[in-house]
Amino acid sequence: MRTVYNQKYQNTRYFNYKHWMFAPYIRALVKRYNISSKSCILDLGSGTGFFTRLFSEAGINNVVGIDISDVGVRAARATSRNEIGFVVGDGVNKLPFKTECFDLIFCRGFSSYNVEDFATNSTLTKHLMNYLRTDGHFVFAYSSDGSGLPGRNHKRVGRKSNSTWINQSLSDVKQHFYSVASVDILDLFFLTRLEMICLGQLV
Repeated sequence: MRTVYNQKYQNTRYFNYKHWMFAPYIRALVKRYNISSKSCILDLGSGTGFFTRLFSEAGINNVVGIDISDVGVRAARATSRNEIGFVVGDGVNKLPFKTECFDLIFCRGFSSYNVEDFATNSTLTKHLMNYLRTDGHFVFAYSSDGSGLPGRNHKRVGRKSNSTWINQSLSDVKQHFYSVASVDILDLFFLTRLEMICLGQLV
């Protein structure tokens, strides 16, 4: 997977996110869950640091991004303020952080959730919960049309449809997160038809 993403991030505009579109979304998350400037946030699968920077812009002082791609991490460091930390890691194995150290884990489009047994396999989520403080929040955002089929909603201008990406269904997301006993599901909805959001709190 590292090789694949290193190739993608050679093109600094591969994920050409729009600041005007996502900055209000991140500010709304911060406000909705009373995230203070002193809170600690982990951006899981941070890539070149777009969302990591948005949390910093929203007034959060302690933000760190982790990504499997060393190319992506280098690009993130080069385009971000020094106080934003970035580390190389896969997010699946033991993370280079203390347990129970984050107030919020932001997980958008994380490739390790792109698996066929997502509904019944919550091992990864349970692992990540170890790094949340009590009452901490886990934000799962996943690009999907809810069909449970591969690749239909990933055809973008200038790119071929990604037939390897699974459109996890809403029922699969519910089954996955409700199986994690330590998580209280606060919100589960589609931000748009192509973005599924699940927000949970560690209890």
